[in-house]
Amino acid sequence: MAHRPASVVRANLARVGALVAALAMATAAPAIERLHDQSYPHLEDKIVNQVLILGNNHTHEIVFRREMRLQEGGAFRAHDLWRDRERILDLGIFAHVEVEAVPSADGVLVVVSVFERPRWFITPTIDYDFSDQELTVGYRFRIRNLGGMNRQINSRGRYGARDSFSLTWATPWIGPTKQTLNVGFDLQLPTKEPGDLRSNRAAVATTRFLGDYKQTRRGLTGFAAIEVLERDATDPDG
Repeated sequence: MAHRPASVVRANLARVGALVAALAMATAAPAIERLHDQSYPHLEDKIVNQVLILGNNHTHEIVFRREMRLQEGGAFRAHDLWRDRERILDLGIFAHVEVEAVPSADGVLVVVSVFERPRWFITPTIDYDFSDQELTVGYRFRIRNLGGMNRQINSRGRYGARDSFSLTWATPWIGPTKQTLNVGFDLQLPTKEPGDLRSNRAAVATTRFLGDYKQTRRGLTGFAAIEVLERDATDPDG
C-alpha cells in the first residue's frame, strides 16, 4: 500500500477544516438573516418550481398549502415567503418554523421546515379562592392537530363547591373555505345552597375570513348560544 507524504495529508486536512468552517458560516449566517426577513433579489419574480415541506410527521400538507401564498407555478416574492412563515407559525401547532428559498434550474425551490408540538396533554389543576376560602381541583385536557388537520378538542373540569365541566371542538377551515367553526358545551352543577340552579349551555361560533388589510386579518363572526337552567323540583321555590 502506498503511503502519502505527511505534507499532502496535512494539506488535505487543512482543506477539510476550511470546508467545514465555510459550511458552518454558510448555515449560521442565513439563519441570523432569516430572523430579519432576508431578501432574495436574485430570485424575485422567478417561477416557483416546487414547494418542499419537511418535518410534518403528522400534519397533512394541505394545512400548509391553504395558508401559503407561494405555490408551484406562481411568481416568487420574498414578502410572501415571510408572510407564509408567519401564517404557519400562527397555526400554533409547530414549535419552530424555518423557510428558505434557493435557485432550482431556472426557477425557485421553496423549503418549509417545521418541528411539531406534542399533539395532546393532560394536567391536573388546583385553585384556591382566598375571598371564598374555597379549594377546587380539576384537570385540563387538549388534543391539538386532530387528524393532522389542525382541529382541536379542549376539555376542562373543576370540582369543589360547584362542579363544572366544559368541552369544545374547533376547526380552522370548513372544507376548502377559510372559515373557523367552534362548538362547545358547558355544564355547571348546583351547589348545596337552597335554590341554586343547574346550568346547561351549548354554543357555536364561526368566523368567515374576508382577506387582509395592512397585515391584519379581516372577517365576519357569528355566535349563538342556548342555556337551560334547572332547579330541583323539591326546592321550596319550585
